[in-house]
Amino acid sequence: MFRRCLFCLLLIALLVSPFSVQAQDPPLLDAQYESADGRLRFAYPGAWVVDDHSFARLNMIVVGSSEAALNALAAERSLPDGESVVGIMLPQPGVAPEDVFSGWWSVGQLTGGAPLFPEPPTRSEPQPTVINDYPARRMDFPPDELDSAWFSIDYGWAKLFVVTYGAFDNHGDTLAALLDTLGFQPIPDVLTFITPLADLWLDYPGDWLAYETTDTNDVVLTSPEGLELRVPGLYRQFPYPSDDAAGLATETLSVMAHNSYGDTAYMIAQVADIAAPVDVQHGDNTGVRIDYTESNSEGFALALEFDGYLLPVMVQAEPGTLADQEADLALVLEALRYAAPEDVSLEVWEGWQMWQRHAIRHYTLMVEHRDANFRAETHTLTVANGRVIAYAVDCTLPSDSACDPADFDPDAYTVPGLYATAMRLARERSSGDWRFTLRTDSNDGHPLRISVFNTELADSGESWEVVTFDTLGD
Repeated sequence: MFRRCLFCLLLIALLVSPFSVQAQDPPLLDAQYESADGRLRFAYPGAWVVDDHSFARLNMIVVGSSEAALNALAAERSLPDGESVVGIMLPQPGVAPEDVFSGWWSVGQLTGGAPLFPEPPTRSEPQPTVINDYPARRMDFPPDELDSAWFSIDYGWAKLFVVTYGAFDNHGDTLAALLDTLGFQPIPDVLTFITPLADLWLDYPGDWLAYETTDTNDVVLTSPEGLELRVPGLYRQFPYPSDDAAGLATETLSVMAHNSYGDTAYMIAQVADIAAPVDVQHGDNTGVRIDYTESNSEGFALALEFDGYLLPVMVQAEPGTLADQEADLALVLEALRYAAPEDVSLEVWEGWQMWQRHAIRHYTLMVEHRDANFRAETHTLTVANGRVIAYAVDCTLPSDSACDPADFDPDAYTVPGLYATAMRLARERSSGDWRFTLRTDSNDGHPLRISVFNTELADSGESWEVVTFDTLGD
């Protein structure tokens, strides 16, 4: 009954630990993992597989005993017999460590989802344990109900969570050994977030969370104290001219007051006080800010100028907390960089937004890539939950050429990867003698053909054509 909830578990839980199992040979941990920022390190069996990008939005790394185990996770299916999966999630702002052990079955509310279970399965009370010399707590579930164990590891300055799921009898010693190699470093003071289409860049405090929404392409930052900063995607696509910053700030405040933008959480029900517009400067950018206070929140609407265009920023905080977070907000706003539509390409934007709105996560496609040297490759992919689970490449021209899949990045031929290519080409090859074109599917927005060529240079063309595209069932 509860096996189908594996995917849900890994979205809300967060790390693994020792297991009591039958005697086995000592596990061989002959591979090393280190996260891109250097914060997380652990050893694992070389035959196992690490996925650190499919759940990057949730700061989660997944380790599986095989590719089949990770494929099942990505497709939200039960694990194959004898397989195991470990999910390691870094701390997130606003998620109290106790939420994992207390009322954890409704923790889906943290990500806007439905409760994990209508009623919780049988589980043990959290028990104290030790993982790699750090104090931890462990909670177990009966194998016939969930076949899982959860752990909370206290590093003093932060807590990690681990969830394990699968064949403990086969891999218990390996899971325990893996956790005993786990190393976790403090959060960096500053992190950088870049949108998938690279039209918006910003720095933010290391203990904040940053992401882009899939429905409206808003960029959202949240702080541990509950502050939320939002840059609306609609205004990024169609920014205002720079001659009316006060007007845009006023309109943005009105949007916040009437909750009229997308699914934004902003709802200023009874504004008690609206301040007069104030001219501000953040970094090289000038703008207008309008503050407000009311019974349930405080915040401001901001319109910043970027090279002749205005971009709105919405900020909302718990009453009485905004002043203490102004320094962190200044860090974000002073480093904010924005590329206006001339550089972003509206045709790419429109196609990308249509694709995002349809939220297609499971699909197959075949992409034919031809370059200026008459080389042609055919890339065939299967994508489950946004992750490539099967990939093949065949070089068709020249006829005597051979392709090694290791020479290619499969992610570059997914729909997001193709849009990233389109955005790069739209910026680099859409002026002067260069001609850039993009055709997209009118139903779901996936690219049909991307091409670029120079009218003055022979043999300068390059193209990516989606030969076949089919959605898969969930």
